Amino acid sequence: MLAVPDMGLQGLYIGSSPERSPVPSPPGSPRTQESCGIAPLTPSQSPKPETRAPQHAPFSVVVAIDFGTTSSGYAFSFASDPEAIHMMRKWEGGDPGVAHQKTPTCLLLTPEGAFHSFGYTARDYYHDLDPEEARDWLYFEKFKMKIHSATDLTLKTQLEAVNGKKMPALEVFAHALRFFKEHALQELREQCPSLPEKDTVRWVLTVPAIWKQPAKQ
Repeated sequence: MLAVPDMGLQGLYIGSSPERSPVPSPPGSPRTQESCGIAPLTPSQSPKPETRAPQHAPFSVVVAIDFGTTSSGYAFSFASDPEAIHMMRKWEGGDPGVAHQKTPTCLLLTPEGAFHSFGYTARDYYHDLDPEEARDWLYFEKFKMKIHSATDLTLKTQLEAVNGKKMPALEVFAHALRFFKEHALQELREQCPSLPEKDTVRWVLTVPAIWKQPAKQ
């Protein structure tokens, strides 16, 4: 069974317009309307603050990562207004001037096996490499379903890069999930400086319903 190594994803939960409107800050923030300016994906349908039941969530924000076979992305909502969903759209690369809800599930590692990039950036950088140089780089795409198709899944299961070199699946997935963790935290820090640093995020990771339990784990 595969178990994703600890990357600081505390509280991990596994589950199957130009103008920005003000969004309430997490509980405990001194400035509600001014400290966070992320426009929600859809208008909040939450009850008005005066009628909403008190919330005592141990976290300030929930970040849900949709780790897809072809494309991946994430969205988040604050415990103070859970029905206002914010989707990450500012992915580097892709078509200029177009907002992308997801980025390709592509991972690029250096010849030494260190993380280089993910998504559009990884895809474009790899395809721009000289063919001779590209042979040494580790490029993975659509690698998620290989876990589903593996018949002898173990902690030592390996994934094969485009150049034929193999790496432990745990390392490949850890690189990808760490990218999303750091990307989401950076976005939150830039948009909501008032967010506390400790015990702020509850992480949710989607897994395919058709997978067997060992692959989900």
